[in-house]
Amino acid sequence: MAWLRRLFAALVLLAFTACFIRAVLSDSALYLVERLQFVPALTGVISGRAWAWAALALLVLLTLLFGRVYCSWICPLGMMQDLANRLVRPRPQKLKGAAARHTPNHGRIRLIFGLLGFGSLLFCGTLLLTWLDPYSIAARFMTAVVNPAAASIGLSDGSADRLRYGPWLLVIVLISIGIPLLMALLRGRLYCNSICPVGALLGLISRIAPFTPQIDEKNCRLCGHCLRACKAHAIDLKTLRIDATRCIACYNCLESCDSFALSLHSHNPFDTAPRKAQGMRRSKTESRPRPNAAPPASEAPAASAASAAPAAPAAVLGAAAEPSRDAAPSCASALSARTAAEPTAAAEPTAAAEPT
Repeated sequence: MAWLRRLFAALVLLAFTACFIRAVLSDSALYLVERLQFVPALTGVISGRAWAWAALALLVLLTLLFGRVYCSWICPLGMMQDLANRLVRPRPQKLKGAAARHTPNHGRIRLIFGLLGFGSLLFCGTLLLTWLDPYSIAARFMTAVVNPAAASIGLSDGSADRLRYGPWLLVIVLISIGIPLLMALLRGRLYCNSICPVGALLGLISRIAPFTPQIDEKNCRLCGHCLRACKAHAIDLKTLRIDATRCIACYNCLESCDSFALSLHSHNPFDTAPRKAQGMRRSKTESRPRPNAAPPASEAPAASAASAAPAAPAAVLGAAAEPSRDAAPSCASALSARTAAEPTAAAEPTAAAEPT
């Protein structure tokens, strides 16, 4: 699943970049990627566009079934965060230290930014939402940086209005995209699970998703490979639970597990009771032989021969000890006969002296 997600995300990112270069495919095929974004679909629903209803319904349905699939499969800013990690670390490296730990759920922070983002639609329109929305941040960077760079080398038609992005506004655009990228380099998808309003809303929906990665306590050995591979810090090995509100459905944990303890299957999303790993306990008990267990068939002749070997000296000792026990009564009878004979011998001289 992880390789399929990488392939699909790469195609989506290429199509998204081509939307602002306009040199690869037709506009109708490229803008399909743009219409599958969450905030443009939501604003399209508010504007009364028919395609927006279908796009928003599809995104919500995918989230209800598989969790936050949008964050790893469709969101352009999420793909840019993964790409930045890969460019900084060319070889796939697992998270280490604090970046590999299960962090607390920043539910209140996400709720605050979610309310600021979507609540601003009631008061100031989409102004605040577009500065927090991941698609708007990525699109603004493409328009201000990528499109002029492509136009300078003849790859773009130069349709972007460069005058809108003066020096100060360009600095703000770079800061707005630099913050998520820097947070991704330090702590994975921290931006997606703390500031992003789309991630906050999709996290609430994915709480009841029935098809999300689950840990099998019978096979889990607490090796920690999944914990180091998770870039959302959603795995808690103390309770063997994966926080569905933070899981971004990248499926890196499924790829990193060597004991096949992680799988994607249907489950009860309302079952949140903690569990204990049994794979580690079973592996320890299997490595230690039981004291009352029967030996294997290959070791049975050797065991019987070893048990029969000490029996011969015991038999010899027993046979040697039996004569000594039998000899004890004969010695006692000899002593009693001797003591009985001594008084008679002493009495004979007295009897012979009486006639004289």
